[in-house]
Amino acid sequence: MMRELGHRRAALVARSSVQRACIAARLAPAARGLAAADRFAATLREHPVMTGMAASMLALIGPRTLLRWAMRLVPIYALLTRR
Repeated sequence: MMRELGHRRAALVARSSVQRACIAARLAPAARGLAAADRFAATLREHPVMTGMAASMLALIGPRTLLRWAMRLVPIYALLTRR
């Protein structure tokens, strides 16, 4: 009975490995987008005060004006934070 359980366990482990590989292959095209979203969410969690300030500015100023200003400030920020 122990041998049978061992064989059954090995078969289940092999089956789950194949299923995991199939899922990974299907999700590979979306992995870059998901990674970018994950980095963005991590940045928001690291800087809650800045996130709150950005949300307040969005509510007060409006999305178009805020986007225009952000597009002007992003290159400056990138130059200042370059290592």
